[in-house]
Amino acid sequence: MTLNHTHGDVGSPELASPEQGSATIWVVSLIALIVGTVLVGVARSDAVLARHHAEQAADLAALAAAEQIGRSGDICAAAARIVTANGATLITCRPSIDATGRSGTVRISLLQKVNLPLVGTIAIAAHARAGRLTA
Repeated sequence: MTLNHTHGDVGSPELASPEQGSATIWVVSLIALIVGTVLVGVARSDAVLARHHAEQAADLAALAAAEQIGRSGDICAAAARIVTANGATLITCRPSIDATGRSGTVRISLLQKVNLPLVGTIAIAAHARAGRLTA
């Protein structure tokens, strides 16, 4: 007695196609690519935002220092307060005052450390210049 097993019968051994399961690999690869792209995008966005924050702190510190020209003898103290309030470190504060002492410019440099995902802690340097003119 001979048993005939046709394709699809219960209990029949099926031959696996060499491409069987390849769609799963493609889907998993696509998902990994999408997740990787999103993570890189988030890290880049965080870095850009941190740079903007450091630049804004430098701009504000330079404006605060320039406002003190002709009013106060300690111009850089105003800049230091602003920089510290923004979580950064004042590197340089260089006032350049004219002969009357009522106008001039102030150059500010600061360093801000930020913790970025996937990268770790980095230091961002920012520079700004502001001036005051006599009225």
